[in-house]
Amino acid sequence: MQLLHGTKTKVRWSIIGEQMDGRSGKQCRERWHNHLSPEVNKNKWSAEEDNAIIEAVHTFGTRWSEIVKMFPGRTDNAIKNRWNSMQRKETRRQKRMHDHSAFVAAAAQVAAQQAEAAVQLSGYAMTAPRDA
Repeated sequence: MQLLHGTKTKVRWSIIGEQMDGRSGKQCRERWHNHLSPEVNKNKWSAEEDNAIIEAVHTFGTRWSEIVKMFPGRTDNAIKNRWNSMQRKETRRQKRMHDHSAFVAAAAQVAAQQAEAAVQLSGYAMTAPRDA
């Protein structure tokens, strides 16, 4: 932390990486900007933010570097992860709806077949000769 804020000059991530066993400067920079910086908003995503992400993706496509400007404190990586999570949830919801409607259609078809079989059996019982 002292290396980050000790001077007003540009942060030398390569020097920081050299002092971190097994880490590169790039890894340290990414960890700081995406996780450790106090500017990173780690709060739960709100419905308003979710709606804004949907609108932003419709407007900008998946240009996360443009979309991140609309979300102070959220990183481009966090926004992208949230978008992908929302997409997976929607895909699962659509699959459940499709599977449910397919089940309902199949159940209706079985019920119709059973009803037809019952009608045929009842008609057979009415017309069957009786033994005297």
